[in-house]
Amino acid sequence: MVLKKKKRPTGSKWYGKVATILFYFSFVVIVSLKGFFQIENLAVTVTLLSVTAAFMIYAFIQYFKIFLQLLHSTDPKDAIDLKADIRAKKSAKKQ
Repeated sequence: MVLKKKKRPTGSKWYGKVATILFYFSFVVIVSLKGFFQIENLAVTVTLLSVTAAFMIYAFIQYFKIFLQLLHSTDPKDAIDLKADIRAKKSAKKQ
């Protein structure tokens, strides 16, 4: 949708990276506890998943704000011309 509106997508932010790390950490801890150590601790599982879900929701909201701001932006720095970018990359490779 961003590209259809000819807007430049933004890069990842710290909160998205933290949400991803929390997801993988929670997954590894829960699977390790249950699979390797035969420990089923509901409190740990619920806590890890709650913190992970909360941070993922926070990241989603922050990214959605950026998305809306980008879609309504008239700033030229947010615009993208894909054909010009492709031509520039091809000419740079030739040199």
